[in-house]
Amino acid sequence: MTNPYLTPEWSGSHGVPPARRPGGLTAVCVIAVVLGGLGLLGSLLAMASLAAGPRLQQALSMPPQGPGLDRLAEVQRIMQQRMQAVTDRYWWPNAGFALLNLGLAAAMLAGGIMALNRTPRARTLLITVFAVALVFETSRSIVQVFMQREMAAVISDSVPRMMEASAPANGPNAQQAAVLGTAIAKASIIAGLAFQLIFSLAKLTYYAVGWSYLRRPAAGQWLENAGERSSGADAGGA
Repeated sequence: MTNPYLTPEWSGSHGVPPARRPGGLTAVCVIAVVLGGLGLLGSLLAMASLAAGPRLQQALSMPPQGPGLDRLAEVQRIMQQRMQAVTDRYWWPNAGFALLNLGLAAAMLAGGIMALNRTPRARTLLITVFAVALVFETSRSIVQVFMQREMAAVISDSVPRMMEASAPANGPNAQQAAVLGTAIAKASIIAGLAFQLIFSLAKLTYYAVGWSYLRRPAAGQWLENAGERSSGADAGGA
């Protein structure tokens, strides 16, 4: 027997009327899909970069050539060696983070898609992924801060030397070039650290908000009612 209070398109074939997806759930799922896709791409690029190592750096670096640039080329070579030494010291932590991020990104992408398709178990998957991501992102950010501090020390020491080496030897602009190089190095370091901090805080905020939102009973009703709708449809067909 059909329910006279249901709309014609749902009457007789479904036990309950369709529910609208909550706007908050839509936002959480869409962001999860975007971050999951970007995380997969970033993890693959990071693993490729770690695997290539010094060969990639040598291929991308072009030492200055020309008369009077031997000193500049030497300073640049030393800077690259020091930066590679820092990268080598953090190779294993970065490799581990890349592998873990690959799995988390895949799970986040799958959970977001499943939730948008109204799969009930997507809620549990996303809650678990967000909880693990909070610990993961915090740990990775701490390691990255220490690594960036060492990189910043190398850049802060090397850039003024490069600016001074590019100026004519004992020329009137050599000291000014060193001062300018120091200012540029400090500005780039501060900007890089600020961007990394803001991006990490944004992701941590999203993970915390998403985890808290999905744990609310009201947030899971839309996903949980999918099973009830299927049961109602089966009963109506019988």
